[in-house]
Amino acid sequence: MAQHGFTNLERKVIARITEERWLDLTTEMVRAGQPRSVNPLDPDVPAGEEEPIALYVAGKLEAMGMEVEKYESLRHRPNVVGRLKGSG
Repeated sequence: MAQHGFTNLERKVIARITEERWLDLTTEMVRAGQPRSVNPLDPDVPAGEEEPIALYVAGKLEAMGMEVEKYESLRHRPNVVGRLKGSG
């Protein structure tokens, strides 16, 4: 462990999280979850859809080289698990 309890890898990951990247990702996820809304941030639109958001996240994880599995305990409500294989 390094200073403040973070490993070198954790510090590298945290350093790549900028406000702009965070806002872009959040905006994309809100849009994915509200596909039939003109304004996805409008409080009067119906509740968001989980499946498009989960598929969006799965695509992002796959693009990063992860092995992705999706599990559905309820229809249209998948859970996404991404695994990045290590060297050991």
